[in-house]
Order: sequence, then structure tokens, then C-alpha cells
Amino acid sequence: MTRRNAWDRLHPGLRAWAQRQGWTGLRRLQEDAFERLGAESEEHVLIVAGTASGKTEAAFLPVLTRLLAQDTGTVLCVCPLRALIDDQVRRMQEMVAFSDIKVVAWHGTGDSESVRKAAHAAPRKVLFITPESLEIQVRKMEQGEEGPFGDLRWLIFDEFHTMLESPRGQQLRGLMARLDVLYPFSSFQHVGLSATLSDPADAGRQLAFGTGRPTRLVQGSTSVKPRVHLLVDDSEPSEEDADRDLSEEEQETPPPAFSQLFALIGQSRSLVFPNSKRAVEEFAESFARYVRRERLPLKVLTHHADLAAQEQTATIDALQEPTQPIAVLCTSTLEMGVDLPSVPFVVQVGPAPSVASLRQRLGRSGRADANPQLIQVLGVSRPREPLLGHQLIPYYALVALVQAHLAQLGDTEPTSNVTLPSLVAHQMGSHLCAAGGAAPEALEHLFVDRARYPGFGRDELRRVLEYWHQQGWLYEASGARTVHPKGRLGIALSQPSSCASFLVSPACRVYCAGRFLGQVATQVPWKPGMQFSLAGRGWEVEEYSAQKNRLDVRPVANPGKALFEPSGFDTRDSAKVQRLCLNALEGRLQWAFDLPEAVHDVLALARAHRAELSQAHRRTPRGHEFLLWMGRSTHLAVADALRSQGLDAQPTVLGVHVSALPDATRTRGALRWLESGSRVSADLDEDDAEAKTRWSWLLPPTMRQLEVLSSSRDYSAAHEALKRLVLKR
Repeated sequence: MTRRNAWDRLHPGLRAWAQRQGWTGLRRLQEDAFERLGAESEEHVLIVAGTASGKTEAAFLPVLTRLLAQDTGTVLCVCPLRALIDDQVRRMQEMVAFSDIKVVAWHGTGDSESVRKAAHAAPRKVLFITPESLEIQVRKMEQGEEGPFGDLRWLIFDEFHTMLESPRGQQLRGLMARLDVLYPFSSFQHVGLSATLSDPADAGRQLAFGTGRPTRLVQGSTSVKPRVHLLVDDSEPSEEDADRDLSEEEQETPPPAFSQLFALIGQSRSLVFPNSKRAVEEFAESFARYVRRERLPLKVLTHHADLAAQEQTATIDALQEPTQPIAVLCTSTLEMGVDLPSVPFVVQVGPAPSVASLRQRLGRSGRADANPQLIQVLGVSRPREPLLGHQLIPYYALVALVQAHLAQLGDTEPTSNVTLPSLVAHQMGSHLCAAGGAAPEALEHLFVDRARYPGFGRDELRRVLEYWHQQGWLYEASGARTVHPKGRLGIALSQPSSCASFLVSPACRVYCAGRFLGQVATQVPWKPGMQFSLAGRGWEVEEYSAQKNRLDVRPVANPGKALFEPSGFDTRDSAKVQRLCLNALEGRLQWAFDLPEAVHDVLALARAHRAELSQAHRRTPRGHEFLLWMGRSTHLAVADALRSQGLDAQPTVLGVHVSALPDATRTRGALRWLESGSRVSADLDEDDAEAKTRWSWLLPPTMRQLEVLSSSRDYSAAHEALKRLVLKR
């Protein structure tokens, strides 16, 4: 197939659809993808390109062309978000409206009977599904039920980057192995789609999911060159103001940064990313006050995971109106996927969770016809009792600045590929409960030979099974070499809620006049008369039922604070970001954009401490801080090594704090400890291990500890850091 005839080889119905969109041909990315996907192949395909580059069409046009040439066939598309699924289903239904291909959003337990019957009956179909709903279907098929997948030929993974470092990625590795067993005579072709990957070659290997077949990379442009606007917000309240209720006049007075921000976004369209659901609601209230005060024709809405589905949909629908001036305060739920008309501005408040996350957010702006505009708000905090190095400087403003710099360059942090044994154990237990039992050799074949989890072999699998026997969670059938689940294992992994690899915190559901609005924290001592923010509006509690975890509320004009579960937000202080922060502190970083005077002032404030923060260690009122600037995972590992020698060592943002400087003997001992491979830490208690993943309890205690350590520590980098400290001293 040549590039010249890829357009001609499209199915006529798909070509007619493309022409109705105003297309006269395929983009280069789509031609390249057609070359890989337009004919039968044993190769998997990874498509990497920026937002609005036509990735979705690059994957689906050749796959649908092949599907339309067959009597039967199923395309299964795994997506991380329901909102993304609903958006993709709408687009795909328009694309194949001329045919009998059934396009279905398979949401699992909430699907209607008619949806299920239609999906089962259709000989040719495209099913969109989340990893959790896929787990439910795989379990049912292992129990002997007929699945909805029919003649499964293609597996497409949308937003593949979100699965690489998350528990869902390891869950999918097990599910792919289980699907291979359920379809022993099939050879699925995997297709991955992503806009932000630090290492496409490694992502391609992971996309193979243990099949041993090669992955071909189809790559377009991923660099997004935003126009960067930098705003400095130094309006942090004093400690006294933070602890008292502000007057109505004080509440209505906006911080100076608001005037600068609204001067930029004006009556335009913007997505504003604070870093938690609580911050979304609080910023939405501040935005709404400013809009009322200035009488701006701007709609202020919110979007996050704790809002009811209809609230989220209403926000998406409002964003679909290209002429509606709007500011949407949102979390990562709008970071990817849902196709939006042009949104000129992305506002990032403080650092993003990672550079990759910031680049993904930038992809929501500008789209194909214009460059995005990033407004980076740099929060400058007042130092309070500076003890540690990062407290001397506006550290998080510096991190945000470096993230914007890397995003401008199209760069990102490296990803890690550490297997979490608890998630392998979750897949083992899920399979045992669904199948009713299995031989240990069959489990080894499935989860070692087929799934090929890095670092999880036969010895690890047998240790897990031995632990389950010791706990009384397995029994062996008389006269057979199979093991069967019972007790806590059998109960926990037979529940529908166990299909999620991550932990979902309990929450209190909120209703107004019987209409579900969303959910808030359960730990709050709720009582009638309390006020709070949700969905960008104010509410007062009328009735609270602890038994039902339910609040009935009425609207009010001036709400109190937003009350949500902790968001778990933690800026990924990678070694790359921290080293660039140090370079900026020392004046050695060539910025990718011009810096306004206010930002130069922030840097000058930081550089006042350059000499102190560039040395190997600094004295503190309680000891000494080693200044490593190598990222949290390295700092944790160095602290472990020093504690192994009896030192009082704690990780800090910029390094490690010790009560006393170690002598040469202890430093060499810490190096030998790192070289020995000994990893179990006496300082790691059961609560720490249990909290790491939802399924940590499935592991023997030692494996549980090792999982926490290996997933959060970089011992190799720690060894290099300690060697440098020895040389500097």
C-alpha cells in the first residue's frame, strides 16, 4: 500500500463521512497508520501524536475499513474515563451510521437490558469499555457465561499513557492474559493511542502485554508550543487571616492576580486547573464573585469526579458552544479525551502533578487551528520558620516555572515500570474466584508465562499461594491438584466492587429536592445548618443521615468551604525537575520563554539563598540537611540507607535531614547497604504497607514491605547520590 492510495482504500462510506467533515484526503499520521493497520498483521501499533492531530481517526479508519469487509468482528476500545467513552461513542456512531456496525458504551452494571442484547446480537460491533467493566466481563466469561465481545479482533487502548504508571496498567496486563486463554484461537492486534509519552519504545513493549509480538510506532508531532503568560500571586493570607472568617467586603475584594488573569482571559473560553476538588470549588466561588462584581458575561462552571454525571454532562454541553464565554474550573477529569471546540486558554494554578499532566492539559487548548495559551499562576508563599531548604525560597513557584519550561520544549519526566505484586495477586485471586479454582501450574502459565510481569516470577507466585494457604484462604480439592478460594479471599474478590484496582473512598451523597448533585467527605461531622460549595454553587444542610451517608440540602448565596475527601495531590518532584530548579537558582537555565519583571523578582528572591542551597549540606536548628536535588524517590532511598546505620534520617523536599552528620564509617556502611540489595525497612509499619495499594493485604508481610519500597524508592540513584556526598565531603 502506498501513501497515495490510502485515501482511495478507505471504505466508500467512511470516505463519504470524511468528506462531510471537509476532508479532501488523509493527514500524514493517518496515512502512516493506514499502512500499518490497513491489512492483516501480527504487529501491534502505537500511535503517538499531539491532541487534535487525528489520532482517533488514524486508528479507527483502517480498522473499520477492514471490519466492513468482514461478516463478523469486534473492536474493543479500552478507555480510562466514562466521559471519554460517551464522547467517543457519539463520534463513532456518526462515522459508521451508514452501516450495520453497532457502537456501544459498555458501562457494566448500569447498562440497560436492551443495550446488552443489542451488543450480544450484533455480528459487527465496536465496544467502548473501562478496565473495571472489562474485568467484570472477563470474570463472567471465566464463569462460563457468553461474553459480549463476539469475534474479537482488535484491542484499542485510548489515552494509553494513563495506564503505564497506574494500577490499571498492571490490571490490564493480567486481563489481556486471561482474554488470551478465553480466545485460544485468536490473535488480537493491539493499538495504543497517546499524546504524551516520555519513552515511546518502552510504551510499545508494554503495549504488547506479554504476547511477544513486536510493536510498530506511528509518530506525529507531539510538541505543543504554547504562548506562555506568567502571573505571580503573592496574596497568601497571613496566619491571623487564615484562621478567621473574612467579612463580606473582604470576601468580595479579589486578589490582585485576579485582575491580571481576567485581563487575559476576558470574555473568552478557558479551562482552569487547580490541583484538587476542594480547590476547584473554592476557586469557582472566587471566580463567580469576581464575575458578579465586574458584571462580566462569563459563565463559571465546575467539573470533577465527585460531581453527579448530569452535572458533568451539563458542563461538557456548555463547553460545546463555541461562542459561549466560559471558565471551567476542573481537575484531571478534563485533562484528556473529550473533544471540545476551541478553548483559547489553559490556566494552571501552581505546579501540575507532573510535566506530562501539564502537556496533556495544554492539549485541551488551541486544537488544530491555533497554538494554545498557557496562563501559569505562580503562588509565592511567605516563609514561616524556615527549617528546611525549600522553605527558604518560593519553591513551588519555581517548580511550576520549570514545568512550563519543559512543556514549552515538548519534554517530560521519565516514567517508571515497577511491578506491584499486590496487583498481580489481585488478578490471581480474581481469576481463582471467577473460575472456581485452578492448578498452581495453570496460574504460573497464565500470570508468569503469558502476562510476563517484570520482576514477578514463579518464586513470587508460589510465595503468594503459600501465604494464602497459611491464612486459610485456599483449600485443595480431594484427589485433585487444584486450589480453590475461601474465606476473606473468596468473599472480597467475588464482589463487583473488587473489579477496581484502586481504592475508592466512601463519600456522602448530596441531594437537593431529590436530585443527586454529587458527593462530599464522610469524615465531616455534618449537621443541619452547615454550608458548603459543590458544583460551583452554595448549599446548606437541611437533613443528614449517617446510616445512608446522605445529605439533603437547599441552595444558599454565600457558602462555606468545599468539603471533599483529600485529593491525594502530590507534585511529582522528579530528579529532572529538581535539577532544573537548581540550575535556575544558580542562573544556569536558559528559559524557553521571556520572563516578566514580576517573575524576575521571584527568581531574585530565590537566588538570595543560592549559596546556601547549592552546597552539599546546610546546618539547621535541629541538625543538618543534605541537599541532593534528586527527587523524592531518591531522597526516600537515601534516608533508608542512612537509617540502616542507626542515624536519625528523614527525607525532605530537597534531600535528607539528619540530626548529626554521619562519619565516614557510617556513610560507607550506608553505601554497602544499598549495594547489598537489602530492602526491608524496620521503619515501615503495617499501616504504611496497607495504604500503598488497595490489595496489599493479599501479600505476605515481607513482600508487602518490598512493594512499598520498590515502588517509591530509587535505590540506584540513591547510591550515586551518597557517593557524590562522600566526594564532596
